[in-house]
Amino acid sequence: MRRRDLLGAIGVAVGASVLSGRARGSQPRKLITVALYGGWDTTFALDPKLGVAGIDSPDLDENPEDPDDREAPATVGGIPLLVNPVKRPEVTRFFESWGPRAIVVNGISVAAISHQASVRRVLTGSGTGRLPDVGALLGAQISAGSPLGYVDLANQSRLAADALPGEPSFAASAGRMGARDQIRTLIEPGHDPVAPPGYAPYPRWVPDDATRASLHAYLAGARSRLGSSRAGEPRLATAMADAAEAQWRAERLRRDAGSLAAGIASGPDTTFEDNASTAVEGLAEGLWHAVLLDSGWGWDSHADVPVQHELWNTTFAGLSTLMAALEAAGLLEETLVYVVSEMTRTPLRNSGNGKDHWPWATALLLGGGLAGGRVIGATDDGALGLPIDLRTGERTEAGVVPSYGNLIAG
Repeated sequence: MRRRDLLGAIGVAVGASVLSGRARGSQPRKLITVALYGGWDTTFALDPKLGVAGIDSPDLDENPEDPDDREAPATVGGIPLLVNPVKRPEVTRFFESWGPRAIVVNGISVAAISHQASVRRVLTGSGTGRLPDVGALLGAQISAGSPLGYVDLANQSRLAADALPGEPSFAASAGRMGARDQIRTLIEPGHDPVAPPGYAPYPRWVPDDATRASLHAYLAGARSRLGSSRAGEPRLATAMADAAEAQWRAERLRRDAGSLAAGIASGPDTTFEDNASTAVEGLAEGLWHAVLLDSGWGWDSHADVPVQHELWNTTFAGLSTLMAALEAAGLLEETLVYVVSEMTRTPLRNSGNGKDHWPWATALLLGGGLAGGRVIGATDDGALGLPIDLRTGERTEAGVVPSYGNLIAG
Protein backbone atom coordinates (compact mmCIF):
# COMPACT_ATOMS: atom_id res chain seq x y z
CA MET A 1 0.00 0.00 0.00
CA ARG A 2 1.02 3.57 -0.53
CA ARG A 3 1.71 5.86 2.42
CA ARG A 4 -0.96 8.17 1.08
CA ASP A 5 -3.64 5.54 1.62
CA LEU A 6 -3.66 5.99 5.41
CA LEU A 7 -6.48 8.20 6.61
CA GLY A 8 -8.42 7.43 3.52
CA ALA A 9 -10.09 6.00 6.58
CA ILE A 10 -10.71 9.52 7.81
CA GLY A 11 -12.91 10.15 4.83
CA VAL A 12 -12.82 11.54 1.34
CA ALA A 13 -12.63 15.08 2.74
CA VAL A 14 -9.16 14.50 4.15
CA GLY A 15 -7.73 12.38 1.39
CA ALA A 16 -9.01 14.68 -1.33
CA SER A 17 -8.91 18.18 0.02
CA VAL A 18 -8.00 18.98 3.62
CA LEU A 19 -4.29 19.25 2.90
CA SER A 20 -4.62 20.00 -0.79
CA GLY A 21 -5.14 23.70 -0.16
CA ARG A 22 -8.73 23.87 -1.37
CA ALA A 23 -11.99 23.62 0.50
CA ARG A 24 -15.42 23.18 -0.99
CA GLY A 25 -15.72 25.71 -3.78
CA SER A 26 -12.67 27.90 -4.25
CA GLN A 27 -11.69 28.86 -0.69
CA PRO A 28 -8.26 27.69 0.48
CA ARG A 29 -8.03 25.26 3.35
CA LYS A 30 -6.43 26.30 6.63
CA LEU A 31 -4.47 24.36 9.22
CA ILE A 32 -3.78 24.80 12.93
CA THR A 33 -1.27 22.40 14.45
CA VAL A 34 -1.27 22.14 18.25
CA ALA A 35 1.91 20.41 19.41
CA LEU A 36 1.98 19.10 22.98
CA TYR A 37 5.69 18.89 23.68
CA GLY A 38 7.07 16.23 25.99
CA GLY A 39 4.75 13.29 25.50
CA TRP A 40 1.22 13.02 26.86
CA ASP A 41 -0.01 9.86 28.58
CA THR A 42 -2.95 8.92 26.38
CA THR A 43 -4.29 6.42 28.94
CA PHE A 44 -5.58 9.54 30.75
CA ALA A 45 -8.28 10.03 28.10
CA LEU A 46 -7.93 9.02 24.43
CA ASP A 47 -6.63 5.44 24.81
CA PRO A 48 -8.38 4.03 27.89
CA LYS A 49 -6.66 1.08 29.58
CA LEU A 50 -8.61 0.93 32.83
CA GLY A 51 -8.27 -2.51 34.43
CA VAL A 52 -5.67 -3.78 31.94
CA ALA A 53 -3.01 -5.86 33.68
CA GLY A 54 0.47 -4.48 33.08
CA ILE A 55 -0.67 -0.88 32.46
CA ASP A 56 -0.74 1.70 35.23
CA SER A 57 -3.91 3.66 34.57
CA PRO A 58 -4.88 6.99 36.18
CA ASP A 59 -7.15 5.18 38.66
CA LEU A 60 -3.98 4.88 40.78
CA ASP A 61 -4.46 8.58 41.60
CA GLU A 62 -8.05 8.38 42.84
CA ASN A 63 -8.75 9.96 46.23
CA PRO A 64 -10.50 7.28 48.29
CA GLU A 65 -12.15 9.97 50.43
CA ASP A 66 -13.78 11.65 47.41
CA PRO A 67 -16.51 9.46 45.90
CA ASP A 68 -16.63 11.64 42.78
CA ASP A 69 -12.91 11.25 42.04
CA ARG A 70 -13.29 8.07 40.02
CA GLU A 71 -12.01 7.03 36.61
CA ALA A 72 -14.65 5.57 34.31
CA PRO A 73 -14.93 4.58 30.65
CA ALA A 74 -17.48 6.58 28.68
CA THR A 75 -18.35 7.30 25.07
CA VAL A 76 -18.69 11.05 24.62
CA GLY A 77 -19.58 12.55 21.26
CA GLY A 78 -18.93 9.16 19.69
CA ILE A 79 -15.38 8.92 21.12
CA PRO A 80 -14.50 6.25 23.74
CA LEU A 81 -12.71 8.02 26.59
CA LEU A 82 -11.54 7.61 30.14
CA VAL A 83 -13.24 10.38 32.13
CA ASN A 84 -12.92 11.84 35.61
CA PRO A 85 -15.40 14.55 36.69
CA VAL A 86 -13.07 15.89 39.38
CA LYS A 87 -9.63 15.89 37.78
CA ARG A 88 -10.39 16.26 34.05
CA PRO A 89 -13.88 17.70 33.58
CA GLU A 90 -12.77 19.89 30.66
CA VAL A 91 -11.91 16.81 28.59
CA THR A 92 -15.47 15.56 28.95
CA ARG A 93 -16.93 19.00 28.18
CA PHE A 94 -14.76 19.28 25.10
CA PHE A 95 -15.99 16.02 23.59
CA GLU A 96 -19.59 16.75 24.52
CA SER A 97 -19.33 19.82 22.29
CA TRP A 98 -16.81 18.78 19.66
CA GLY A 99 -16.71 14.97 19.62
CA PRO A 100 -18.89 14.78 16.48
CA ARG A 101 -16.18 16.83 14.70
CA ALA A 102 -13.26 14.83 16.14
CA ILE A 103 -11.27 11.83 14.96
CA VAL A 104 -8.77 10.09 17.24
CA VAL A 105 -5.93 8.16 15.60
CA ASN A 106 -4.27 5.74 18.04
CA GLY A 107 -1.32 3.40 17.77
CA ILE A 108 0.94 5.47 15.48
CA SER A 109 4.52 4.21 15.41
CA VAL A 110 7.06 7.00 15.91
CA ALA A 111 10.12 4.68 15.85
CA ALA A 112 12.07 7.01 18.14
CA ILE A 113 12.15 8.00 21.80
CA SER A 114 14.18 11.23 21.76
CA HIS A 115 12.10 14.38 21.82
CA GLN A 116 13.56 16.19 18.83
CA ALA A 117 13.63 13.15 16.55
CA SER A 118 10.04 12.33 17.48
CA VAL A 119 8.78 15.91 17.10
CA ARG A 120 10.33 16.01 13.64
CA ARG A 121 8.53 12.81 12.67
CA VAL A 122 5.03 13.80 13.81
CA LEU A 123 5.28 17.28 12.27
CA THR A 124 7.03 16.46 8.98
CA GLY A 125 6.38 12.76 8.37
CA SER A 126 10.13 12.24 7.97
CA GLY A 127 13.13 11.64 10.18
CA THR A 128 15.66 13.18 7.79
CA GLY A 129 15.39 16.82 8.82
CA ARG A 130 15.18 17.82 5.16
CA LEU A 131 11.42 18.16 4.89
CA PRO A 132 9.30 21.02 6.21
CA ASP A 133 6.53 20.44 8.69
CA VAL A 134 3.01 20.13 7.37
CA GLY A 135 2.09 23.72 8.25
CA ALA A 136 5.07 25.15 6.40
CA LEU A 137 4.30 23.00 3.37
CA LEU A 138 0.63 23.93 3.24
CA GLY A 139 1.34 27.60 3.88
CA ALA A 140 3.93 27.82 1.10
CA GLN A 141 1.58 26.17 -1.37
CA ILE A 142 -1.39 28.49 -0.90
CA SER A 143 0.06 31.75 0.40
CA ALA A 144 0.35 33.71 -2.84
CA GLY A 145 -0.91 37.22 -2.20
CA SER A 146 -1.02 36.95 1.60
CA PRO A 147 1.68 38.25 3.93
CA LEU A 148 2.54 34.83 5.38
CA GLY A 149 1.77 31.25 4.57
CA TYR A 150 2.60 29.96 8.02
CA VAL A 151 3.00 31.57 11.44
CA ASP A 152 4.73 29.78 14.31
CA LEU A 153 3.52 30.94 17.72
CA ALA A 154 5.30 28.03 19.45
CA ASN A 155 8.83 28.59 18.10
CA GLN A 156 9.16 24.93 17.13
CA SER A 157 8.45 24.89 13.39
CA ARG A 158 10.51 22.80 10.97
CA LEU A 159 11.42 24.80 7.88
CA ALA A 160 13.83 22.29 6.29
CA ALA A 161 16.94 24.12 7.50
CA ASP A 162 18.99 21.03 6.56
CA ALA A 163 17.80 21.10 2.95
CA LEU A 164 20.34 20.23 0.28
CA PRO A 165 21.58 22.93 -2.14
CA GLY A 166 18.78 23.92 -4.46
CA GLU A 167 16.01 22.51 -2.24
CA PRO A 168 13.48 25.03 -0.92
CA SER A 169 13.79 26.09 2.72
CA PHE A 170 10.19 27.29 3.17
CA ALA A 171 11.57 29.96 5.51
CA ALA A 172 10.53 32.96 3.42
CA SER A 173 6.81 32.21 3.64
CA ALA A 174 6.89 31.53 7.40
CA GLY A 175 7.18 33.78 10.42
CA ARG A 176 7.87 33.11 14.09
CA MET A 177 6.75 35.01 17.15
CA GLY A 178 10.21 34.32 18.59
CA ALA A 179 11.69 34.89 22.02
CA ARG A 180 11.85 38.62 21.28
CA ASP A 181 8.33 39.06 19.90
CA GLN A 182 9.64 39.38 16.36
CA ILE A 183 6.26 39.34 14.62
CA ARG A 184 4.65 41.89 16.91
CA THR A 185 7.69 44.16 16.72
CA LEU A 186 7.67 43.89 12.93
CA ILE A 187 4.06 45.00 12.58
CA GLU A 188 4.10 47.43 15.52
CA PRO A 189 7.50 49.19 15.37
CA GLY A 190 6.91 51.07 18.62
CA HIS A 191 6.35 47.87 20.61
CA ASP A 192 8.84 47.21 23.41
CA PRO A 193 9.62 43.47 23.39
CA VAL A 194 9.32 41.69 26.72
CA ALA A 195 12.74 40.45 27.83
CA PRO A 196 12.89 37.00 29.44
CA PRO A 197 13.57 36.96 33.19
CA GLY A 198 17.19 37.82 33.94
CA TYR A 199 17.79 39.69 30.67
CA ALA A 200 18.34 43.41 30.34
CA PRO A 201 15.73 45.30 28.30
CA TYR A 202 16.31 44.88 24.61
CA PRO A 203 17.78 47.84 22.74
CA ARG A 204 15.32 49.27 20.23
CA TRP A 205 15.74 51.50 17.23
CA VAL A 206 12.92 52.47 14.90
CA PRO A 207 14.04 53.95 11.56
CA ASP A 208 11.97 56.69 9.98
CA ASP A 209 10.43 56.11 6.55
CA ALA A 210 13.33 57.65 4.64
CA THR A 211 15.93 55.61 6.52
CA ARG A 212 13.92 52.43 6.04
CA ALA A 213 13.71 53.07 2.30
CA SER A 214 17.48 53.64 2.15
CA LEU A 215 18.16 50.40 4.00
CA HIS A 216 15.92 48.44 1.64
CA ALA A 217 17.61 50.00 -1.38
CA TYR A 218 21.03 49.08 0.01
CA LEU A 219 19.96 45.48 0.63
CA ALA A 220 18.49 45.18 -2.87
CA GLY A 221 21.75 46.46 -4.36
CA ALA A 222 23.83 44.10 -2.23
CA ARG A 223 21.75 41.13 -3.38
CA SER A 224 22.15 42.17 -7.00
CA ARG A 225 25.93 42.53 -6.69
CA LEU A 226 26.26 39.22 -4.86
CA GLY A 227 24.14 37.45 -7.46
CA SER A 228 26.28 38.80 -10.29
CA SER A 229 29.56 37.81 -8.68
CA ARG A 230 28.54 34.31 -7.55
CA ALA A 231 26.06 33.23 -10.20
CA GLY A 232 25.40 29.50 -10.47
CA GLU A 233 25.72 28.62 -6.78
CA PRO A 234 22.43 26.84 -5.89
CA ARG A 235 22.53 27.49 -2.16
CA LEU A 236 23.25 31.18 -2.68
CA ALA A 237 20.51 31.48 -5.27
CA THR A 238 18.01 29.96 -2.82
CA ALA A 239 19.14 32.25 -0.01
CA MET A 240 18.85 35.33 -2.18
CA ALA A 241 15.39 34.39 -3.41
CA ASP A 242 14.32 33.73 0.18
CA ALA A 243 15.68 37.11 1.30
CA ALA A 244 13.82 39.00 -1.42
CA GLU A 245 10.58 37.14 -0.71
CA ALA A 246 10.94 37.62 3.06
CA GLN A 247 11.37 41.37 2.61
CA TRP A 248 8.28 41.58 0.42
CA ARG A 249 6.22 39.55 2.89
CA ALA A 250 7.43 41.61 5.85
CA GLU A 251 6.22 44.79 4.18
CA ARG A 252 2.87 43.19 3.40
CA LEU A 253 2.50 41.99 7.00
CA ARG A 254 3.34 45.43 8.36
CA ARG A 255 0.83 47.01 6.00
CA ASP A 256 -2.04 44.56 6.49
CA ALA A 257 -1.76 43.49 10.14
CA GLY A 258 -2.03 46.82 11.94
CA SER A 259 -5.37 46.02 13.54
CA LEU A 260 -4.02 42.74 14.87
CA ALA A 261 -0.86 44.10 16.49
CA ALA A 262 -2.31 45.50 19.69
CA GLY A 263 -4.17 42.26 20.35
CA ILE A 264 -1.13 39.99 20.10
CA ALA A 265 -0.25 38.72 23.55
CA SER A 266 3.46 38.32 24.21
CA GLY A 267 5.86 37.66 27.03
CA PRO A 268 6.16 34.88 29.62
CA ASP A 269 2.53 35.11 30.77
CA THR A 270 1.04 34.43 27.34
CA THR A 271 -1.49 31.57 27.46
CA PHE A 272 -2.64 28.98 24.96
CA GLU A 273 -5.95 30.84 24.71
CA ASP A 274 -4.10 34.10 23.93
CA ASN A 275 -2.20 32.50 21.05
CA ALA A 276 -5.33 30.71 19.84
CA SER A 277 -7.08 34.08 19.58
CA THR A 278 -4.17 35.52 17.59
CA ALA A 279 -4.12 32.46 15.33
CA VAL A 280 -7.82 32.63 14.49
CA GLU A 281 -7.86 36.40 13.96
CA GLY A 282 -4.94 36.14 11.55
CA LEU A 283 -6.67 33.35 9.64
CA ALA A 284 -9.88 35.36 9.47
CA GLU A 285 -8.06 38.43 8.13
CA GLY A 286 -6.13 36.44 5.53
CA LEU A 287 -2.74 37.23 7.10
CA TRP A 288 -1.72 33.55 7.12
CA HIS A 289 -3.13 30.13 6.25
CA ALA A 290 -1.41 27.78 8.70
CA VAL A 291 -0.45 28.16 12.37
CA LEU A 292 1.66 26.23 14.89
CA LEU A 293 0.58 26.46 18.55
CA ASP A 294 1.53 24.61 21.68
CA SER A 295 -0.26 24.10 24.98
CA GLY A 296 2.29 26.14 26.90
CA TRP A 297 3.02 23.17 29.15
CA GLY A 298 5.80 20.59 29.28
CA TRP A 299 4.41 17.05 29.26
CA ASP A 300 7.66 15.19 29.98
CA SER A 301 6.57 13.63 33.28
CA HIS A 302 9.42 11.25 34.12
CA ALA A 303 8.52 11.97 37.73
CA ASP A 304 5.06 12.56 39.16
CA VAL A 305 2.94 11.59 36.16
CA PRO A 306 -0.24 12.60 38.06
CA VAL A 307 0.57 16.21 37.01
CA GLN A 308 -0.88 15.21 33.65
CA HIS A 309 -4.41 15.38 35.07
CA GLU A 310 -4.12 19.17 35.18
CA LEU A 311 -2.33 19.30 31.82
CA TRP A 312 -5.15 17.39 30.13
CA ASN A 313 -7.78 19.52 31.84
CA THR A 314 -6.16 22.88 31.05
CA THR A 315 -5.23 21.96 27.48
CA PHE A 316 -8.73 20.81 26.59
CA ALA A 317 -10.20 23.97 28.07
CA GLY A 318 -7.91 25.83 25.64
CA LEU A 319 -8.93 23.60 22.74
CA SER A 320 -12.58 24.38 23.53
CA THR A 321 -11.73 28.09 23.27
CA LEU A 322 -9.94 27.53 19.97
CA MET A 323 -12.80 25.57 18.42
CA ALA A 324 -15.39 28.09 19.59
CA ALA A 325 -13.33 30.92 18.09
CA LEU A 326 -13.07 29.11 14.75
CA GLU A 327 -16.83 28.51 14.73
CA ALA A 328 -17.60 32.13 15.62
CA ALA A 329 -15.32 33.30 12.78
CA GLY A 330 -17.03 30.97 10.30
CA LEU A 331 -13.78 29.07 9.76
CA LEU A 332 -14.45 25.70 11.36
CA GLU A 333 -15.45 23.87 8.20
CA GLU A 334 -12.37 24.99 6.27
CA THR A 335 -9.82 24.68 9.08
CA LEU A 336 -8.28 21.38 10.15
CA VAL A 337 -6.94 21.34 13.72
CA TYR A 338 -4.19 18.74 14.17
CA VAL A 339 -3.39 18.02 17.85
CA VAL A 340 -0.41 15.76 18.48
CA SER A 341 2.32 14.93 20.95
CA GLU A 342 5.57 13.40 19.79
CA MET A 343 5.17 10.26 21.89
CA THR A 344 3.27 8.85 24.81
CA ARG A 345 4.37 7.38 28.15
CA THR A 346 5.43 3.88 29.19
CA PRO A 347 2.75 1.44 30.38
CA LEU A 348 4.16 1.26 33.92
CA ARG A 349 5.18 3.97 36.34
CA ASN A 350 8.77 4.21 37.51
CA SER A 351 10.15 4.62 41.04
CA GLY A 352 9.46 8.36 40.91
CA ASN A 353 5.75 7.78 40.16
CA GLY A 354 6.44 9.01 36.64
CA LYS A 355 6.46 7.43 33.22
CA ASP A 356 9.22 7.43 30.64
CA HIS A 357 9.28 7.75 26.83
CA TRP A 358 7.20 5.32 24.73
CA PRO A 359 7.58 5.35 20.91
CA TRP A 360 3.91 5.52 19.96
CA ALA A 361 1.72 8.50 19.27
CA THR A 362 -1.92 9.52 19.22
CA ALA A 363 -3.28 12.31 17.04
CA LEU A 364 -6.54 14.22 17.41
CA LEU A 365 -8.04 15.74 14.24
CA LEU A 366 -10.78 18.35 14.52
CA GLY A 367 -12.99 20.43 12.24
CA GLY A 368 -12.09 20.70 8.58
CA GLY A 369 -15.33 19.16 7.38
CA LEU A 370 -14.43 15.79 8.90
CA ALA A 371 -17.05 13.16 9.61
CA GLY A 372 -16.05 12.83 13.25
CA GLY A 373 -17.11 10.85 16.29
CA ARG A 374 -14.64 8.11 15.34
CA VAL A 375 -11.45 6.38 16.46
CA ILE A 376 -8.99 4.94 13.96
CA GLY A 377 -6.25 2.55 15.08
CA ALA A 378 -5.67 0.99 18.47
CA THR A 379 -3.07 -0.31 20.88
CA ASP A 380 -2.98 -3.72 22.50
CA ASP A 381 -2.77 -4.59 26.20
CA GLY A 382 0.96 -3.91 26.04
CA ALA A 383 0.39 -0.39 24.64
CA LEU A 384 1.79 -1.38 21.22
CA GLY A 385 0.17 -0.25 17.97
CA LEU A 386 -2.01 -2.73 16.11
CA PRO A 387 -2.27 -3.21 12.33
CA ILE A 388 -5.10 -1.62 10.37
CA ASP A 389 -6.28 -1.44 6.79
CA LEU A 390 -4.93 1.94 5.71
CA ARG A 391 -7.82 2.53 3.30
CA THR A 392 -10.66 1.83 5.72
CA GLY A 393 -9.12 2.23 9.17
CA GLU A 394 -10.51 -1.14 10.20
CA ARG A 395 -8.50 -3.39 12.50
CA THR A 396 -7.06 -6.36 10.61
CA GLU A 397 -4.09 -8.62 11.18
CA ALA A 398 -3.49 -8.46 7.42
CA GLY A 399 -2.95 -4.70 7.62
CA VAL A 400 -0.01 -2.59 8.72
CA VAL A 401 0.80 -0.65 11.87
CA PRO A 402 0.34 3.04 10.96
CA SER A 403 3.46 5.19 11.14
CA TYR A 404 4.17 8.89 11.38
CA GLY A 405 4.80 8.91 7.63
CA ASN A 406 1.36 7.45 6.96
CA LEU A 407 -0.23 10.07 9.19
CA ILE A 408 1.34 13.10 7.52
CA ALA A 409 0.90 11.67 4.01
CA GLY A 410 -2.79 11.21 4.77
